[in-house]
Amino acid sequence: MKLEGIGKAVVAALVTAAFLVPVCGCGQEGTGRTEYIVREQGVKFGTQVVTQEIEDRKKIYSSTERFPCHFQDTTIYRNLTVSGDVKETLGYYANRKVPGASYRTYLTRGNSAYTYLSDELQTFEFLPEIFSPGNLIPLETDSVCLLQGLLDRFLNLEVDRAVAYVIVPSASPLVQEIAVALTGKKEALLSGEGLGEVTIAFDEDGEITRVNDQGGGVEIVRNRAGRIDSKSYEPSSKGINIKEIRVETADNLKLAGSLYLPRGEKPCPAVVLAPDFGPQNRTGNGLLSQIAVRLAEDGIAALCCDKRGVPESHGEYATYTFDSAKEDLNAQVDYLVLHGDIDIERVGILGYGEGGALAASVAVSNPYISACVFMATPSVRLFPDLELLDIGGTDGGGAFEQEKTGIRKARIDNLVRLVGLTEGDFIEIGEHKLFLGWMRSQMARDPSADFSSINVPVLVMQGEQDEIIGMGQARQIVEYLEEGGNSDVELMSYEKLGHQFGPLVMSPPYQLHPQLSDNLLDDISAWLGKRLVENRAE
Repeated sequence: MKLEGIGKAVVAALVTAAFLVPVCGCGQEGTGRTEYIVREQGVKFGTQVVTQEIEDRKKIYSSTERFPCHFQDTTIYRNLTVSGDVKETLGYYANRKVPGASYRTYLTRGNSAYTYLSDELQTFEFLPEIFSPGNLIPLETDSVCLLQGLLDRFLNLEVDRAVAYVIVPSASPLVQEIAVALTGKKEALLSGEGLGEVTIAFDEDGEITRVNDQGGGVEIVRNRAGRIDSKSYEPSSKGINIKEIRVETADNLKLAGSLYLPRGEKPCPAVVLAPDFGPQNRTGNGLLSQIAVRLAEDGIAALCCDKRGVPESHGEYATYTFDSAKEDLNAQVDYLVLHGDIDIERVGILGYGEGGALAASVAVSNPYISACVFMATPSVRLFPDLELLDIGGTDGGGAFEQEKTGIRKARIDNLVRLVGLTEGDFIEIGEHKLFLGWMRSQMARDPSADFSSINVPVLVMQGEQDEIIGMGQARQIVEYLEEGGNSDVELMSYEKLGHQFGPLVMSPPYQLHPQLSDNLLDDISAWLGKRLVENRAE
């Protein structure tokens, strides 16, 4: 559906959440290519290559920023175009790419205002009019490309201190005021509410040599970028067999996955592992791979696949819905049932985050599921309910935080109205085609009906320090299960653990991943062992 089809006045009411204020700044020219390395807590985990060029009386800053050791191998391409005198921002584009998905942000200059679009694939944010006299500038404190654009503008003023208004696209479309001040002959300090303090060192040509984000603990240093390789975390084990498999989906796609098979007597029990939200591969950001290895070591096979569209699976991640993801999980259960080494009467399912919600829906309708484990699983719809709960946790801050919270709430309200007033899974905004299907599929769900209809044993696991899924949601799931008549329900809570169920570890070449404790893995294996092994043996 084209945006014009519902009228400009309606669209403005649906997708405009805030007015913005003008900014100030100037600039300094430069050309060439510069390389940087990025360190966090002394560990090199990223590189940036920044180029500057003059073209048609415009100055263009571009960068390729690689962060292979994040949860996923991430590459960000940026392009900032300013006027030749660097006084005005003419446009900004960013593309954050991970295996299987691209998230794009656009800031486009019109006659009297900017248009902002952030496409997060499953949701988006669109503001058709951000009013400014023309000197609005995007800023990310971990991007030399954008910091250089701001620094050039400041140095061209030839003052010791100035105020600029910036937009931080990764955070929100809210324009905020920041201070830029010289703290030495070749050093500047950025500060502002929600920003912390960022120190920028530069050489005699005004080119950035070092960035120190004191709040984030990130240091960027001018140096030869070199190459960093990484891979998903998967613990090694000599006692199991890991088999590469392909699962055929209901719409004839192939999902790539790993089947962790124990040594010993066959047929054996098995569990399908469902990862959290996002374009995740079969390791589930290194969380599910640890569970899979432990289960296989303890005699339970485990299967986990790359999500559709995530290498090496077929399909397109950007257009997945709750229903298509559910059918993909059902296909994985079918694969186990048809596998000769698996006992079809001892098949379980374990879901983490969104994977838990999907696992609950599968358990209701799939007769082969004999046990369920839900880890950090929401008791509500991921959209809009979970997003609204997350926003609620930010209420009560300063004026800046309250304004940002208001914009976030308005964005969700606008998207809900937009989905309700349109048909189909796509909408066209200008030259961009945006997906509504995931939001529509979430809004059509009734999580309470799924949980209350499960009649097999269930384990609910929850970290008490989880800032995304609170303990209240874990208790709500238990209530739904018990209200539905399920008498085999257990809640295990972990006082010191958060959403990741363990401390995050970054040890290149492995990507960032949680380190699960032996106690947690013991709990999962023992509970599933009792339901899928001991009960069957009896």
